Amino acid sequence: MSRLARALAKPFTVPVAMCARQIAAMDEPLKRHIDAYEARGEDITIAVWREYVDGQRVLLPYRWAKLRNEIAYLTSGEMAITDVSFADFLLIVRFLTKCLFIFIVAVMVGRRSVFPSLEPTSPFVEEIVKNWQPNRLRGMAGAEYMARDQAAAAAAVAAEEAGRKRPIS
Repeated sequence: MSRLARALAKPFTVPVAMCARQIAAMDEPLKRHIDAYEARGEDITIAVWREYVDGQRVLLPYRWAKLRNEIAYLTSGEMAITDVSFADFLLIVRFLTKCLFIFIVAVMVGRRSVFPSLEPTSPFVEEIVKNWQPNRLRGMAGAEYMARDQAAAAAAVAAEEAGRKRPIS
């Protein structure tokens, strides 16, 4: 094999050789499991994923029962506030902070914006409709409704001003 062919094949052969070495160094039961799937010609990743999902499905009733027990304990009043130590309080605050962070990130991802929602009558809507890049505006949920509402509001203001400017006869 020429040097050029080896140099070109190396990026492909090195990972395969590393995988083969890692499989050889594995525990015997896991190695047999992988070898059995390779002998059948099946993809082990799909099988492992299926096993994981099946295991989680089996655990659902247990987790549901555990959640009901914990909720029943919290609502029963057996937990005295004096039993809560400073460390427990810090853990609760950390948990609530994580929940708040996840909520804020989910809101920003859901709206695709860090800015608060705008009402249709907001003066900022006109600027968004006029000045935003059209492709971004087209992809924004409700952009056509914002433009239509803005046009209707502008027409209403123009009609109101025209009604004021008419001379009274």
